[in-house]
Amino acid sequence: MSNFKVKVGLGVTVVVTLLTAAVYWAVVPPLQERAVSSVRSAVKRADRLVQRSQRLHAFELLSLARSIASHPLFQEPFRIGEQEQEEEKRKRFV
Repeated sequence: MSNFKVKVGLGVTVVVTLLTAAVYWAVVPPLQERAVSSVRSAVKRADRLVQRSQRLHAFELLSLARSIASHPLFQEPFRIGEQEQEEEKRKRFV
């Protein structure tokens, strides 16, 4: 009788293991495919957002450079240099 109980216990163990493996193989691969596709789409969206953000940042830097370049204190040294060059040219031609 005890031999029969061991066989039944082993049989139940095998059946439960096979059912667990079947459920695992039925559930995990589709979930894995969904997760991979979800991550890929999220990465693509993030890449587009980063590129858009970098373009906006570049426009902000360009605007800042324009505003600095148009400031009179920034332009003054260049005007002084131009005036000196013009004076040197006048001296050469006179």
